[in-house]
Amino acid sequence: MSLRTTVAGSLLLASLPLLSIAEPAFDAANAFGARPRVEYVSLSPDGMSVAYVAPTTGQGSVVYVQTLAKGASLASKPILGASGKPDRLGGCDWVSNQRLVCVVYGVVASAALLEPVEVSRLIAINTDGTKMQLLSTRDSYFARGIQLGGGNVIDWLPDEDGAVLMTRVYLPDDHTGSHIGSSKHGIAVDRVDTQTLTARTIEQPRDDAVDYISDGRGTVRIVGVRSKRGAVGDYDSGNIAYYYRKTDSRDWLPMGEVVGEEHNGFEPVAVDHDANLAYGYKKLDGRLALYTVALDGSLKEELVYARPDVHLGGLNRIGRRHRVVGVSYSDDFTHYHFLDPDFEKLLTSLAKALPGQPSLRVTDSSMDESKLLIRAGSDNVPGVYYLFDKKLRQLETLLAVRGDLEGVKLASVKPINYQAADGTTIPGYLTRPANYLGLCSLSMPSGFSSGLPVGIQLVGKPFAERDVLRLGKAFQDATDFHRRAPDLSALGL
Repeated sequence: MSLRTTVAGSLLLASLPLLSIAEPAFDAANAFGARPRVEYVSLSPDGMSVAYVAPTTGQGSVVYVQTLAKGASLASKPILGASGKPDRLGGCDWVSNQRLVCVVYGVVASAALLEPVEVSRLIAINTDGTKMQLLSTRDSYFARGIQLGGGNVIDWLPDEDGAVLMTRVYLPDDHTGSHIGSSKHGIAVDRVDTQTLTARTIEQPRDDAVDYISDGRGTVRIVGVRSKRGAVGDYDSGNIAYYYRKTDSRDWLPMGEVVGEEHNGFEPVAVDHDANLAYGYKKLDGRLALYTVALDGSLKEELVYARPDVHLGGLNRIGRRHRVVGVSYSDDFTHYHFLDPDFEKLLTSLAKALPGQPSLRVTDSSMDESKLLIRAGSDNVPGVYYLFDKKLRQLETLLAVRGDLEGVKLASVKPINYQAADGTTIPGYLTRPANYLGLCSLSMPSGFSSGLPVGIQLVGKPFAERDVLRLGKAFQDATDFHRRAPDLSALGL
């Protein structure tokens, strides 16, 4: 299937070659069961390069860097690999035009906890594969505790080059006979130079901290801490209390509390520096809605967007400033509501220009937002990344998410709902429980009971899609249930 299309008017759709991997004879089970060829993509600040994670043998992955400069070689260069046993690559983002910060994670056995645990670390690496360095705090032999999380970047410091604000985990390692240990304990915010590893603590470690939110300009504006109860304050209530700072102060002011598993209360997730407000979620008529709260001391709250039928999902953020441009929600399909009307108009225009008019999501942008990294997908198109140049009004095909399915006609998905006895409409999310557990599953017709169709669900371990699909194909070959339909004559059908 060619993705090269000419668009009328001022929009020009060009095409870059996709991954140059030799195509074997089509095997449906292999094609549908294979891992995506592209698992994570990010765009450099100048918009001239992309970094993406692609699978290798087994559960391994490799980070590739590809230049987008005109006339340059289109070959992708591998710079970092993980075997998947146990280390895996979660994705890489740009801290400068020549350096990346990558998440490495894995599940390892822990003798101390007597069970496998997930650990993560942040590393930095140059785009030529040199100077790989650990950004997370280093493990100490004398540390009292286990460092599971390696921290997160909370601010890419776009006005600087090669430095980040990141959370880091500190464990006390002071001990008898040494003066170089530290009694620090908890999560801190450090400014880290990813080249020299010079670090400066911005927020001191707190053992009750669970979240820090920056304004994208290097200032931490919000902190979330575990709320304590009891006579001496030693009982974790399960609630998260949030505090904020005004622009001209270092003092923390109470913002609110998110209560219990139901998450009642305003939960901040992002700060808009220019508008001096926080984006966050709060329930409206039982559904999570998007609100803003002013950080000027008034805590004025305004509703941004809500759905009466479903909770809202994650924010759509782009660029090194992580500017909020939209919010997602899912019913039978995933949708995006854009907060900027001009942004929405642009994506609507692009969607109409593409084959099949797929759903579009902006996943990244250049520093000045003149170039946008866009992912398009639908039932019939399993995913394609495009690069849109605003100045040239040019859209270029970049990477196919599932190259094994390119050129294969895919079926449209039809949502199934049914009415319960009390009249409630129940969506037929047959594979949702397995999805929540990270397992692969396949639902198939398996006959009839009292004239009504029944199905069978095959569930496999993580990354076993090929095995599940092959088993499903064998079951289908041995039966004819998928060709039979219930008798609807009594309904006049």
